[in-house]
Amino acid sequence: MRSLFNERLDKLELDAFTFDQKINLSVNYSDSSFLENQLRELCRQKKSETEIDGYLNQIHSFLRDKEPSRWLVMYYLHDIISKLFKCELLNKQNLERLFHIIMKDDEMTISDKEITELIQVSNNITPFAELNLLVQRNFFAILQDEYIDKSCKPRLDSGYTLFTLNHRNAQVRWGYYCVGVEEGILKMMHEKKSLCDIFNYTKNMRHLIAVKEKTDTPKYAKNFGMIRTAQITDFYDERLESVVSKNILPSIFELYNKNIGKYDHTETQLDMWPKVTRKVRYNYYDANRIEAIFVTVAAFTEAQIYETLNKLDILYFKKLQDKKIDKTTDEVYVVIEDLGKLIFNFIKLYPLCRGTGAVTQWMMRTMIKFHLGIELGDIKMGEKKDIPCDVYAQFVSQEDFVYAFKCALKEIIDQYKPSLNLTGRQGGSI
Repeated sequence: MRSLFNERLDKLELDAFTFDQKINLSVNYSDSSFLENQLRELCRQKKSETEIDGYLNQIHSFLRDKEPSRWLVMYYLHDIISKLFKCELLNKQNLERLFHIIMKDDEMTISDKEITELIQVSNNITPFAELNLLVQRNFFAILQDEYIDKSCKPRLDSGYTLFTLNHRNAQVRWGYYCVGVEEGILKMMHEKKSLCDIFNYTKNMRHLIAVKEKTDTPKYAKNFGMIRTAQITDFYDERLESVVSKNILPSIFELYNKNIGKYDHTETQLDMWPKVTRKVRYNYYDANRIEAIFVTVAAFTEAQIYETLNKLDILYFKKLQDKKIDKTTDEVYVVIEDLGKLIFNFIKLYPLCRGTGAVTQWMMRTMIKFHLGIELGDIKMGEKKDIPCDVYAQFVSQEDFVYAFKCALKEIIDQYKPSLNLTGRQGGSI
């Protein structure tokens, strides 16, 4: 008996279990009544009628006389179902999807491939369940091995982040994390939470994700999602370090030249964000060719950051949160414009040591989904649609940012307001 369980686990590369743990697993999970009791306990905790009886019968009939696979299946089924319950996803639809993994045919044995798939599902949902970011959308995506693209392409090969072009699995997980966070923001918007509440939630999530994914070294990973109070400088350098891909530096340098003197204009005139200075290095042999720009954002206290967030809450966020729009009218245009102003001022605040770009995208995409019901990926700006919005805001005025924001979303706007014309704008440049 001992060798049988040992052989099964070794074959599935589960050597992390000690010998005694393997035997203990066989005792605890060798009978389907264990899972039945656990399911019924979960249902009692939920205090509602469920439809699990049919599934329990299926488990009994399917796993009967299927040793030695049975106990291993029971263990991972219980693990997955417990995580689904924790994330409020224990429902008929998800149980059907889950049991389909081990009930693909009528054979009297469960193949190693099916058990391995079950183990993969358990492992794949774990990081999201632990952060309470497992939701219906990413759970189905995990089951179907679907790639939800939320990655910022201009940063993937910047050398600035772990999520590089060579880390496909990390990109997949990032998409799942984004879906979970954005669902959390959406729920908070429906609950009428404040902008400060949402900011606190997103910064904490960005920090926890960075730590869990071991983004950068432990010393610097902890900076993700942390309030920025010291001066900080972003490097856009052809020769040395750059916070974005060097492929898009020509677009950034061109944007800088077009908008000299207009960067920090804002119609609100509330001095809501820290002073920004820009230093340019020109090519030694060509005095007209930029080869590096250094954008320095002055120090700001935590109290100043929250004071600005409260102002933005009153100026824009509460209006966006409370407004019920007719999608076929110019109200679509008004919502996008107010959202653009909110996002511009949030970016200029530069509230986090690292992670402001991710938090900006989460908030921006969720607010669009809140009003228009559309799930978006990364939003980029500029004539070539290649510049991240948090970078774009550092080189344009609020007016030009809002215009570029509407241009970036024009295809979405056109679904609801085809007559909206953005091509006739006078002055400025995207």
